[in-house]
Amino acid sequence: MTTDSLRSGLTGVAVIVAIVLTGVLLAPFVSGIEPVGVTQGGHGGPIDLAVKDGQQIRTPDTTITVRENITDATVTEFRGGFLSLQFGTLTWIRPDASTEVVADEVRTYVVDDTGTRVVWRAGASLVRAELRNDRLVTARRTISEVPADAQPYLLIGDEVVLRRPATGTLGQDGYTAPSFGFVPWGGGETTWPDGVAAVAGSVLNDAYVLEQVRTTGDQSARTGCLTYSVAPASEPAQQRCDLDLRLDLERWSLSPSGRYFGDAAGPADAPYGVLLTVGENLTDAVWKRGPVPDRAPLWDGDTMVFTSEKQLYLWRPGRDPAPVDGFDQDTLIPRPFER
Repeated sequence: MTTDSLRSGLTGVAVIVAIVLTGVLLAPFVSGIEPVGVTQGGHGGPIDLAVKDGQQIRTPDTTITVRENITDATVTEFRGGFLSLQFGTLTWIRPDASTEVVADEVRTYVVDDTGTRVVWRAGASLVRAELRNDRLVTARRTISEVPADAQPYLLIGDEVVLRRPATGTLGQDGYTAPSFGFVPWGGGETTWPDGVAAVAGSVLNDAYVLEQVRTTGDQSARTGCLTYSVAPASEPAQQRCDLDLRLDLERWSLSPSGRYFGDAAGPADAPYGVLLTVGENLTDAVWKRGPVPDRAPLWDGDTMVFTSEKQLYLWRPGRDPAPVDGFDQDTLIPRPFER
């Protein structure tokens, strides 16, 4: 064997030993890193909603792993993935697990009922981003005349609904109930209708806006009127005031289709849950009684998903509420649009 051959052989051995030693030394550091991406699996449950769990979003059949822990993030399903708000940063999580920071210093955001548009407030402006050709295209509108505590609450067509929070203590002197304003996206003044206790969303193919209005001058009282309004600040086109809805408990929501409304109703000592079918005429509305929701229901299509005394239920129209094990509403990700 020549001297050059010996040197070459020793060099090769040294390289192999170095690689092995490097792998041994680094193994404890890299073995705990979970690959980021999309895998088969998912929660496999009886609901189509996604679940957030640590760094994962689990759909019925797929698990999406992201780099950041999103346990405490506000996550909403968005066509083309999910939106996550954490520590003021709004992030778009795509179906392939890639992420894009959409905006910073965001307090709240709302997704419309198409799942392709999102609105948030940035200082004295409203910013709307729309999904076009797999990209988010943004537009900004100044709303300097709107109070600083008014935040986006709903996006109904081209009307942004703002909400000002309540002040004071419910039931005591000095309490002021939440108020709702309507900002036309294309321009015009913001209107703040009197007596509107809540805005649920559009119904009957966007012909009406479903609202709840106060029935007395006492702003701490429960609201008993469910109304259809044709336009913001207009007189109710239809109204029903015998439902005894318990709006102040914030246990209500409208299904993405606008066909079903979930709430709690009844006296304080005997409340009950309500699944109401929204029809052409409020006086003919069909409603069923069930367990009292702990908080506002989520929706899997037109199935109301809610917890009552921490037990999760699925309540399909025309059926009795059915308990479901293995889920927690706090981890379910809402979908504000129809598939």
